[in-house]
Amino acid sequence: MSRLYLDPTPFLITPRPVKCIFETGSHDLGYWSEQISGRCISLNYSKRRIMKMKLAILIMLLAVFAMPAVADDVDMWIQNLNDTSPVVREAVAETLGDVGDTRAVEPLILALKDEDSGVREAAADTLGDLGDPRAVEPLILALKDEDEWVRGYAAEALGKLNDTRAVGRLIQALKDVVRLGAAEALGKLNDTRAVEPLILALKDEDSGVRETAAEALGMLNNSSAVEPLIQALKDEDSGVRSSAVRSLDELNDTQSVDPLIQALKDEDSSVRFGAMKALVDLNAVDSLILALKDESEGVREGAADALGYLQDTRAVEPLIQALNDNDSYVRQNVAESLGELNDARAVEPLILALKDKDDMVRLSAVRSLGRLNDTRAVGPLILVLDDADMLVRESAALSLGKLNDSRAVEPLKSALNDEYKDVQDAAAAALTKLGWQAP
Repeated sequence: MSRLYLDPTPFLITPRPVKCIFETGSHDLGYWSEQISGRCISLNYSKRRIMKMKLAILIMLLAVFAMPAVADDVDMWIQNLNDTSPVVREAVAETLGDVGDTRAVEPLILALKDEDSGVREAAADTLGDLGDPRAVEPLILALKDEDEWVRGYAAEALGKLNDTRAVGRLIQALKDVVRLGAAEALGKLNDTRAVEPLILALKDEDSGVRETAAEALGMLNNSSAVEPLIQALKDEDSGVRSSAVRSLDELNDTQSVDPLIQALKDEDSSVRFGAMKALVDLNAVDSLILALKDESEGVREGAADALGYLQDTRAVEPLIQALNDNDSYVRQNVAESLGELNDARAVEPLILALKDKDDMVRLSAVRSLGRLNDTRAVGPLILVLDDADMLVRESAALSLGKLNDSRAVEPLKSALNDEYKDVQDAAAAALTKLGWQAP
């Protein structure tokens, strides 16, 4: 069930999700927002055209019933771009995109001057899909169309055509109501002329524009965007911060390390994850080790997680020390990362962590001891088969199966009588690995 939210943002033509939202389960890209009487209505632009033209297609089929809708009849479809009904002309313009025949390019260019805005929208949209460079100059002219929707489709189409002739006009469009679509198109065109205008767009009053500008700057891969993107990590909108993090990841500049570490405590999980990924890609081992002692639990938690991905043994001793952190989430991530680093120095500290008061810390320690494949863990893991937490007992059984030590056979046989079937199944699987078969 979709829910409509009120939003004060201006009318923006955009092929990206906007914050004022029809909240759906769909992950389709490309949302257009329209302000009507103060209410922001968000629609998927392709779905919008489909919805708009259901009746149009029916009318068109009645009007051209004798004309088969196949690629061999492109010339007949093109003729119907001159139909007296704008509904039919719009439907034909859209359908020609599905047919994908470049014979339609010139007629569609002419349709950009149709008296009906819906026809011009469909023509611009289809010309972008056809990918023919003949459409570039006409679409540039369409950026001056009196209708916002036409200008928006023209901006999007120019991004698809990937022709730098459009850069100058798209930069001008950053001051237009269609500026979000223009920003996205500029990101695709890979022209450094767009860098400074997009940096300015990071200050736009609309969060969707700022988010798209941040994303585009990452695509342009120009180091002059690093500092402005670092500043964007402080934006009030989480979508902007998330785009800034991803773009800093793309730019891979070491001056972003410390700001990215601070982004590990962001309230938004996508920002935190993006920052962690960027730090891993930057191989920021030394800075992440220092971050294990940061005053923010979020920073310490993210640093511990990232160090596991980096697989650098310099992190082993600092992580072992961090097993004593006063925050259980930090200890949990530390225990997981020590297992990923595959260093025997972690075995005894992880055995001690089996007595942690937090269930999830014990669970992580059990899993990591299974990965480390050190028989010193067999006895302690056998004791954990009596842990109060079902998940911990289940994981202990599985880890004992990995360690392949016969001392675990009798305790695992006893675990076959555990009150939870998942534990029973884990014990049975471990016993099978150990070569034991039920009588």
